[in-house]
Amino acid sequence: MIFILDEKVRRVIIIIVSLLTVIAGGMAVWKMKQPAEINKDVPAYKYSQNAQVDYRVFFLPNDNFPDKSAGPGRGYLTPITDYIYTKFSYQLKGDGASNINGQYKVDAVVIGYILKEAEGATAGTPQREKVKVWEKTTPVLAPTSFSSTNGRVEIKKEIPIYLQTYVDFATKVLEEYKNAVDLVEVTVNYNVAVNIATAGGKNTDKANPVLVIPIKGNSYTINGTLTDKKDGAVNAKQSVAVPGVKTARKAFSIAAGGLALILLLVILGTRPRDEDVLERTVRLLLKKYGDRVVIGQDVLAAVDDLNVMVLDSFDDLVKVADEAGRAIIYEKNLEGVYSFFVISDTLAYTYKLEKSGL
Repeated sequence: MIFILDEKVRRVIIIIVSLLTVIAGGMAVWKMKQPAEINKDVPAYKYSQNAQVDYRVFFLPNDNFPDKSAGPGRGYLTPITDYIYTKFSYQLKGDGASNINGQYKVDAVVIGYILKEAEGATAGTPQREKVKVWEKTTPVLAPTSFSSTNGRVEIKKEIPIYLQTYVDFATKVLEEYKNAVDLVEVTVNYNVAVNIATAGGKNTDKANPVLVIPIKGNSYTINGTLTDKKDGAVNAKQSVAVPGVKTARKAFSIAAGGLALILLLVILGTRPRDEDVLERTVRLLLKKYGDRVVIGQDVLAAVDDLNVMVLDSFDDLVKVADEAGRAIIYEKNLEGVYSFFVISDTLAYTYKLEKSGL
């Protein structure tokens, strides 16, 4: 069955469906070129680390204070400090067997800083930042190796820190260089480096709790990051589906196929409505001479006192309009007769289009 459509409507439908078909087909091709799966690192073996330092300050015998030691969270007198007892502990726990090896060490670093105004600081809220001038590193505990094959490591080590040694060094430098820095700190680094190997891959990790002891005057506090706790994983390559790619491929392919079918049905199952020859002739004339034509009604009634001359062709009417310098008047009556007029001072010239005249 063939459906009759207006020619313009049919043309618009074909153009729109064609564009949509091309777009859907192009999107389908583009999605086909995109990978549906990618290799991605995914956790194959998970583990947790916890490195922690506990401390207690032990005092020298003195006549003023009976306490032999003091715990965290307070200040301490430098002249009566014997040493700082630290207990370093490290645990690594994996979710299964693995080969683990690594080492740990402890260093004490004496650092001299100058203080300068931080960038962006305002007058109302002054901020100062530390700029390192000098430093000296002293090994406290030499690198010590460890290993495990069951996915677990546990280390406990008691490490004394003799603060007075570092205070004496800092005092010597300050005196020798006439207080060239604003601040001196002793930083004790408890460094752990660990390697984890499994059948699926390997990983390197570390942990680093820190004690920070400012040296100024005859008292001090102990600050820093005493606990370094974190989770880690050994990753392995695994193919992972890219979200939406397969669905988009299917959707655009179906859309392109459906639109192509609709386009075929429109082309083969419809035809434009045949245009009346008379109407087509009038349309072409109006298109060609549209800037010279005006539309009127009851033209002859308006000029009934003039004689009417019927012309044989539209070209003749155009010549008359040119010679008279007049517009061409167009009128369509109810009987489907198309009339064109040129009105002069003495005559009305007309050319009519009707089936009998074609």
